[in-house]
Amino acid sequence: MTIYILRKTLSFTLTLFTLSLISFLLFTLTPGDPALLIAKERMGGELPTPEVFEKIKKELNLDAPLFIIYIDWLKRYLKGDWGRSFVTNQPVLSLIMDRFKMTLLLALTSFIISFPLSLISGILAGIRKGSKIDYAISIISMVLDSIPALFLGLNLMMIFGVKLHLLPVAGSSSIKNIALPAITLSAGYIAATSRITRASVIETLSKDYIITARAKGIGKSLILKKHVLRNSLVPVVTYAGIELAWLLEGSVIVETLFSWPGIGSLLAEATLAKDLPIIQGCLILFGLIFLTISGSTELIHMLINPEVRAKSE
Repeated sequence: MTIYILRKTLSFTLTLFTLSLISFLLFTLTPGDPALLIAKERMGGELPTPEVFEKIKKELNLDAPLFIIYIDWLKRYLKGDWGRSFVTNQPVLSLIMDRFKMTLLLALTSFIISFPLSLISGILAGIRKGSKIDYAISIISMVLDSIPALFLGLNLMMIFGVKLHLLPVAGSSSIKNIALPAITLSAGYIAATSRITRASVIETLSKDYIITARAKGIGKSLILKKHVLRNSLVPVVTYAGIELAWLLEGSVIVETLFSWPGIGSLLAEATLAKDLPIIQGCLILFGLIFLTISGSTELIHMLINPEVRAKSE
């Protein structure tokens, strides 16, 4: 157990180090002098004077070797100094944290919508394999999985916002604003989790201990409650953590479409404005989120699954 945690911690650290290096190189190897880019933004797009240019180079220590610049940059990042936006000159970390609250709200709402629906539909399809219900759920899952978020979002806006006037199509001024982006974001994940749940239920039903329980005359409902559901939900719980990470990170299109002020729309705005510090910060945050959630999910999977726990010891 201890060795497993140490191994995962080392893997987490190395992956995060690689991500930080890629983010740093994105900034330093972009065409043009980083000091000149920063100076021009601070002076409203005008060319800086030599004094201002040299001051910024000294401030960022850009005359030092690349490795020294990276170490200095990494130290500042670890201390919480993620730089300043080229466009607004505001602290990057402050901007990202303000927007992250809204992305977290959207992701959790989408998760609350998608996970129960996918769980119920997957279990129903699994225990009724080959039935009309199974085929209907499978077809709906395929359709949901194949519809691009942009196409689905635009149609939901047209139907519920423009034609029926039931829900607002942009902004975040009221609780109603979250409905359409949350439904759009959750659609693809309902399909994926439903398929995984169905496959897990079918696999559990084919196990020897289930066949033995049936042969002993144990009731179907008791078998489902005591054995099938408990054992088939292990991989689903594992996937649920990954799904939450994807919901947090996969919101760029949805947030931009519905003008939802989260990390996704911030990243889109920064990309259009070539605001490298913001892009850099978003990449680091996304990496931290995914690594933390996936690592925690693996640990939970190991704790609730005796087979995995035995292999790790």
